Amino acid sequence: ADIDTWQCEFIAHNAKFDFGMLNCDLNFTMYRMWDTMIADQKIYQGAGYRPLENPNGVRFTLTETVRRHIGLIPMFMDKDIRNQFIGVNPDTFVPTAEQVLYSGTDVQYLHKVRARQLSEMKRMGIDLYMKYVGQFQPMAAGLIEAEGWILNKQQWKETIKRNEERKFRLAKEMDNMVAVFRDTLLTNDERLYLTAGKYDRERKDASVTQLGLFDDTDKKIDASKTNAYINWNSTEQIADTFARLKFPLPTDAKRDNFAIPTLVETKTSKGEVKWVVDDLPMGAKFTTKKDQLATFLLENPNTPGKELLELLTEYRNADHEISSFGENFLKCINPITGRIHTRYRTDTAETGRYQSGESGTMYPNFQNIPRKSEFRTAFGVDTSKYSVGTIDLSGAEVTIMCDKAHDMQLYEWAVKNDDAHSPIAQACWRNVFLYRAGERAGIWKDERKFWREQSRPGVHTLLSEHFDPAVQKAYTLYRTFVVSKKENKPYRDGFKAITFGSVYGMGVGKCARVMGISKTEASIVLDTLKSTIPATFEYVEGCVDFVFNYGYLTLDERTGSRVLFPAVIDVLKRGETPSEVNLSWKVLHDIDGAARNYTIQGTQASMVKEALAEIQLWNKIHKFDAAVLNMVHDELNTRQPRAYDGVNGDKTVLWLSDNAKEFLAPDQNIVMPVHTLMIPTKTVDALVDRQWAKNVSYPEFVRLTMIESANRYLKHFKMGAELQVADTWVK
Repeated sequence: ADIDTWQCEFIAHNAKFDFGMLNCDLNFTMYRMWDTMIADQKIYQGAGYRPLENPNGVRFTLTETVRRHIGLIPMFMDKDIRNQFIGVNPDTFVPTAEQVLYSGTDVQYLHKVRARQLSEMKRMGIDLYMKYVGQFQPMAAGLIEAEGWILNKQQWKETIKRNEERKFRLAKEMDNMVAVFRDTLLTNDERLYLTAGKYDRERKDASVTQLGLFDDTDKKIDASKTNAYINWNSTEQIADTFARLKFPLPTDAKRDNFAIPTLVETKTSKGEVKWVVDDLPMGAKFTTKKDQLATFLLENPNTPGKELLELLTEYRNADHEISSFGENFLKCINPITGRIHTRYRTDTAETGRYQSGESGTMYPNFQNIPRKSEFRTAFGVDTSKYSVGTIDLSGAEVTIMCDKAHDMQLYEWAVKNDDAHSPIAQACWRNVFLYRAGERAGIWKDERKFWREQSRPGVHTLLSEHFDPAVQKAYTLYRTFVVSKKENKPYRDGFKAITFGSVYGMGVGKCARVMGISKTEASIVLDTLKSTIPATFEYVEGCVDFVFNYGYLTLDERTGSRVLFPAVIDVLKRGETPSEVNLSWKVLHDIDGAARNYTIQGTQASMVKEALAEIQLWNKIHKFDAAVLNMVHDELNTRQPRAYDGVNGDKTVLWLSDNAKEFLAPDQNIVMPVHTLMIPTKTVDALVDRQWAKNVSYPEFVRLTMIESANRYLKHFKMGAELQVADTWVK
């Protein structure tokens, strides 16, 4: 039976599993669940076990949780006993005494653990997370997991075929481009190493015909397993080719993250001479992964071999789409439901964001489905009855950032005008042009003198009337240069990585590479940025200082959620100050970047999780035939009856604002919906008249709920949201 009361709170460890079993098999819905795993993940957020980053971190198994809070390890919590239940016949199974004790021990200590957790959360000031968000997550995530998408298999196969054709075409284009570079850039002697064989053989298909040495018999060989062609999947072969062409490649080093490969002579075990790519310092390696290639091109827009790297990046993307979203993806369709499902980890990420998928299982990651129409429109529903709503918060991260920093200027540009990049890029480039004018005129040679002298009386008159036309030209650009979505648009587009990259800790070197300017000019750009939106920089730099002083950050004020930085805490416990003396540069750099960003993403995570809980609860108590299909950070996908979607039909549901809910149920948790069908008609009319309630389509109901939830986390500004209704996922 479906429980229609909020009075019951259930306790479980990894409660989403229990919810899923009981909800699917028995239609037994547990709305409020104190999950002892989620509670500990919030208490120790950021300090969990990670094999490389935090090998001594906190583990969240039931055994470890009981040991941590009660100080004992029950003898009947042996996983070997749990495994004895797998595959038994429910009609004939008779549990042993040991198995009965295991089952009892599984729940014996949960009440004590909950009490200890609640006490600790109150001490830390994070107990409201469980009230507004945490207690509903097993239900909220469990319902999404059970729903699933209908996947258009034919469309998926057609996309695979197109990607395979695209990959082949790109490989052929790269083959030809290497030949062009070879013939135009290298000397005759240098060309010899990139001539004949795989460098001049025309790529035809996945196999190549090889002529026998001693007869005219043709053999079919698999090109991917031979040296028939350049193997564009091999970083070793690519590095060898780039070494011959003298082109740089990205590396996995944190500093100096690119280099031109060099070749050294070695001998094989048979004494044969062989040329191999030389090792990089400090164990670094060359990389041709798609993300590193894209970043390298962004930071080095004028790199030699740019055209070849752009093709290689596109090739890597095609290869990734084939390997991650190829035929194996179709095997994830559940044979019982006929739909494709995922699994969510609700609170394991440092920021508290949902994480989707389980590696090595039939539950793929829905959050990394490429943002391409051919992929996302393959996810749908039964269109004879339902449609899909795609609802996402508008400019969520920048709105949260503006709110936390109380940055009126950035909010005006980024949210109200929907264009922060143009005015900031314009201000920065104008100062670059001013610097160039003064440098050529001999007034300044470094950024310190620039900032000191540029406001001195007479300087601007001198530059505007200077005899050198180049000085006058640069100064005129300083006075008149305009950047917008229409004027000098390439300058705006090229600045997108700078605007928020600088906020999140971009250094002078990277800024210089991305913009194609000198380091002195990049320093001026970053200083200009800080003076343009000072409140935002003051906020994020304050977060960094707080982390290095206290070892944690509060993510949002509504729930009190916080994230720990174990490496800093360890240093502080020793009475030391975090620095390169006791922490590596990489660790310090990563902490700095995380401190600038975590409060933004963490707040976003809580507001969307709270909205998700409210929507799922509303669907359940109203027994409304709708569902949430997916969550991708600040985006929700819904399934609703076509009659209620506002496009194919005009039926409505009643949405209540927080004011209405507080009026109707003043003592109730604001996340818990009021049963709208039980509200008298006169009361509804009065609420609508006061604009505290609206009769809206179901997707609009979701949109308004997401906005209302988000605004509970904001003090100074308001959040917006957009929606689309279609037969499939559309964004």
